[in-house]
Amino acid sequence: MHIAFTILIIAVAVLAAAVIAALLAMFVRANRIPGHAPGKSQMPECDDAVVRRAAATLSALIRFDTESHYQNDKNDYMEYNRLRDYLKRRFPQAHRVMTREMAGSFSMLYRWEAPKSKLKPILLCTHFDVAPAEGQWENPPFAGEVAGGFICGRGAISGKSAITAMFEALEALAHSGFKPERDIYISIGHDSTLGGNEGACGIARLLEQRGVRFEMVLAADCGIRRGVMGYKKHVALIGVAEKGCLTLRVSADSAGGESSVPKGKSTSGLVSEAVCRMEFGRRTARLGDVTVEYLKRMASILPFAWRLRISNLWFFSGQVRRILSRDPFHNALMRTTAASTILTSGISPYSLPQHSEAITTFHLTHHDTCAEIVSLMTSLTGKLGVEIQPLRMENASQISSFQSPGFRKLESSIKAVFGDIICAPWIMSGFSDARWFEKQADEVLRFNPIILGVADETRVCGADERIHIDTLGSAILFYSRFIVDAASMLQVVDGGAGRSKSTVLEGRRDKNEDMPADTARDSDMAAESAMADEELSAESDKYALAEPETPEITDESSAGISEESATLPEVAGDPEDEEDSKNDEAAAITELSGGGEAGADDAGPESAETESTGQDTEMSDDSTETHVNEPEETPESRPELSKYDL
Repeated sequence: MHIAFTILIIAVAVLAAAVIAALLAMFVRANRIPGHAPGKSQMPECDDAVVRRAAATLSALIRFDTESHYQNDKNDYMEYNRLRDYLKRRFPQAHRVMTREMAGSFSMLYRWEAPKSKLKPILLCTHFDVAPAEGQWENPPFAGEVAGGFICGRGAISGKSAITAMFEALEALAHSGFKPERDIYISIGHDSTLGGNEGACGIARLLEQRGVRFEMVLAADCGIRRGVMGYKKHVALIGVAEKGCLTLRVSADSAGGESSVPKGKSTSGLVSEAVCRMEFGRRTARLGDVTVEYLKRMASILPFAWRLRISNLWFFSGQVRRILSRDPFHNALMRTTAASTILTSGISPYSLPQHSEAITTFHLTHHDTCAEIVSLMTSLTGKLGVEIQPLRMENASQISSFQSPGFRKLESSIKAVFGDIICAPWIMSGFSDARWFEKQADEVLRFNPIILGVADETRVCGADERIHIDTLGSAILFYSRFIVDAASMLQVVDGGAGRSKSTVLEGRRDKNEDMPADTARDSDMAAESAMADEELSAESDKYALAEPETPEITDESSAGISEESATLPEVAGDPEDEEDSKNDEAAAITELSGGGEAGADDAGPESAETESTGQDTEMSDDSTETHVNEPEETPESRPELSKYDL
């Protein structure tokens, strides 16, 4: 008896010691994660005139109604052509150094050629089509109005803001005389919101036929978020992959009849029940390699409780999954999601519908396949008598390495502009045009330098889409920096925060530093800008088009760009910071002086209605690229934008 009791005491002591040792090991792992408390970001300031011009450009692009509908008769293809012509006239220097070709009817492929370069090219891709504008809007979705420092309208966050930032950066680089050391391609799709089956796919096929292979593809998706996991500052999410997409049509048929004498369940009831089973039959949440790396990078800025969980996922993985699943943003990262988007049934309230159907879309993680989900949904709804038909089946994309040189180069460019912020890998929950170029690229990444708050997440493809003017300025700086870094043979500095020698961006100057004025350059810039505006006005008069009302950027409607503040622009919209943002806006940033003039000088979308100049080459299998010969430049004839000196 005593021996058994002694053995029991020893076993309990050993067990307690093991538990204590395990707990100590957990705390040691948690303490090994260094804390990260980034200070105020010192980022280069974008020239005020450049930002005002970019704001007017984005406002004009928004006024083109480029909605994408599955029904082709609802698409206004004339607006597509007008937008294309507007880009050519709005950015003459960029179009002088690049060639442009058409693919997939309305998509565009640009190329800035580097003569005799043996380096692999890079590709930037975005799109100009937008999701249909539904619901009630505070500002009209296609008016491009500027209110409270925000540019409002469909496409302000996705697509058109990226086009604006890219081309403003390219225009500045062309002015400065920048010469890339590798070819730069720009892909602008016209049906990205529908999957890019015609636009980006057509461009990818043509490039594949030409044998073009890219070192890196960067799509304008994901981006900088505020409020991630409760962290009130900014986090840069770099997409290394996309989830898969499966679209199912669920339908039911019957003989119909009067609603007063129903026979069993109606077709609408059967389809509704099937949809409910699909949406509530949730898949298991999993922590993949990308999610684990994301959590590890986030751990340094999170409280100790989170560092304890993340550093010991072997024990806390279940708890981490349960906590993150409560947030839709992270729930979509870990599991396959389902949502019904279209419901069709009946034509009369007093007759039973003969046919009912619903469209349900699944976004698949890398742990699931389309075939598995179709089989699962068929088994869940098999006894209801509904028919399931797959409309689109695409598994998850390839995963690019978050330890590759391309990822580090992108991270370096982000930190050079936005300061010492966390850069973490992410899996894009939707789809982009980037997946079409996977076969032709060493790595495919996704990053859009747009700063969004928690409240702005629902505005993406939703009502009241908008972007802060400060954010547009920082996006221009990012693309300028990234294009120079990626298009040159540069060494990436460890840590990403170092500055390369060849950069189009300068850091903030000391207030006491002498800055000699370049009046000749400013005069040339003003003359060229006036000449471009005169051409736009003359083109408008030529076709007797009514000049659209350009939104006026006034003292009351715009907050402008900070000239003295070195902090990241705080995007209004977070509920907890709404009042502070309003109170600090006037003190933190200067007003856009002369904004009304900038808006008035910019011709609207209608002024871009021009005849084909013949400079675009039609894309075909046997097409050849037309290269634009650059005229000889002199220091007097080549203006440069301030803060874009090479």
